[in-house]
Amino acid sequence: MSEIFGIEFDKHIYKSLLEDIDFKDQRSLLSNRNNSNKNQFLIQEFPSLMARPDFINIFSSIIEFINTSASANEIFDGLVKLLKPNYENQFKIIISFFYAQNPKFSDDIRNLFTNKCYEVHKDSKSDQLTKNTIQILALLINSIEDFRNDNFLKTTFMGFLLNKQMKTSEVKNFADVREHNEFVEVIILFY
Repeated sequence: MSEIFGIEFDKHIYKSLLEDIDFKDQRSLLSNRNNSNKNQFLIQEFPSLMARPDFINIFSSIIEFINTSASANEIFDGLVKLLKPNYENQFKIIISFFYAQNPKFSDDIRNLFTNKCYEVHKDSKSDQLTKNTIQILALLINSIEDFRNDNFLKTTFMGFLLNKQMKTSEVKNFADVREHNEFVEVIILFY
């Protein structure tokens, strides 16, 4: 639809869907997974939205003004149960909540972020995260005082991500070396 009406139309559709779907009732959400047109539309179309390079900006502008009684945690859990996104996309959703700066979600999203970091560390799944997402995570951890003062996030989690990325990054030519070094510099700056 965005080809015809533009991205603002898509934002309106997703905002309406997120407001209309009852994320507070997780049982109903899952039992209606295949029966609800709204759920079906979300399941079919949301992955293409997540694949966009500007997903975080788009989704944060959608949830910034969302009018729902559901918490950030309930919305996130519902999206994860419906869509089954990998850790990369789960963090993109969480990061979008931060960028939305909706005060209703602020406490909820901080706890969700910390719990997701623990989960990625415990499951040793940093290989599902791109360099860009790791840099955004490093920026978030460094820019929010509670996160900066959290020993697990600042030391253990960031060290874990850095070590995993350094092991998996391949340096084949000079451009790769420069990009790799810039990545390491950004992470070390916040480490």
